[in-house]
Amino acid sequence: MRTKEVVVSEGRVQIREQELPETPAPKRVRIRTLYSAVSQGTELLTIRRSALEKAAAKLLGYQVVGEVVARGEGTPDVPVGKLVACYGAPYVYHGSVLDVPPHLCSVLPAGVPPQEASFCGLGTVALHSVRVGKVSLGDVVAVVGLGVLGNLVAQLASRAGAHVLGVDTNEDRIKRAIECGIRAFHNWQSLEKEVVAHSGSEGADVVFLVANACGNDLLEQCVDLLRLRGTLVIVGNTDAVLPREALFMKEAFLVVSRAGGPGRYDPLYEAEAIDYPYGYVRWTEGRNLQEFVRQLSLKKLALEPLITTIVPIAKCVEIYETLAREPHKHCGVLFDWREESCEQ
Repeated sequence: MRTKEVVVSEGRVQIREQELPETPAPKRVRIRTLYSAVSQGTELLTIRRSALEKAAAKLLGYQVVGEVVARGEGTPDVPVGKLVACYGAPYVYHGSVLDVPPHLCSVLPAGVPPQEASFCGLGTVALHSVRVGKVSLGDVVAVVGLGVLGNLVAQLASRAGAHVLGVDTNEDRIKRAIECGIRAFHNWQSLEKEVVAHSGSEGADVVFLVANACGNDLLEQCVDLLRLRGTLVIVGNTDAVLPREALFMKEAFLVVSRAGGPGRYDPLYEAEAIDYPYGYVRWTEGRNLQEFVRQLSLKKLALEPLITTIVPIAKCVEIYETLAREPHKHCGVLFDWREESCEQ
């Protein structure tokens, strides 16, 4: 069986074909992809870095929805024929057929649109960040950056019972955030004013910084927005030089949220499918993925307003060129693999 996959080499994106074994390896679920979603920040960064180095081609992407077509030996019972959401590179990527460890799959309940579930990777990352931020009922929460990831952070924090306020300089993102039920502002002064009003001038309990580019000034502004002993959560690929004096004066807690939760990057958990005990690690990467899918099934999250672009995978090179040139032109981008899957 052959599979097509999207790779980048020396900054150039291309589709290549690879041969797969006739049957999946032990502890793997074979998925025929329907849709894969682009994570703009991570993938554009990978492409830029690839242009600067002479290295082997790298796979792009980490979140898909597809149909289970086979199971390897010793794989838990993931029913053949079911649709599943899958998250986690290097096992999940933009590819027509994937062999995925079972902990990185979650069966889609009836009624969950596969296009929306394709953003399961960003959803899982957002859910884990809300957990490490320890958001609770009544908290005042600010989200800085309202791309797909920041938007999902804001929606999930709101579901946890917080007063959520968002900010972004992109008017289209503001419009989409408001469609998703988020109170969003296009300038810092308006955000600051609302944080003061909601907190009785004390400051935000939690600030989530969800931006690909972050200067020292923005980071210091985020810290200034916090109450005394508030929490700043850095989500995604943000590089930051810490404003020591600002953090000191607020005695702030700083958390860097790592991907989708415990288990991520652990080969025993991911590749060998050895789970962490439920009583000791309640919210693993896989259980966060399942909960994100459950929230979709309950209609608790708005994903439809975030999906701006669905294109056949054959046009992926053009889309990456557009994203590199005009990163704010698209919000949620999906690759449609259905025609490729039919050819397998």
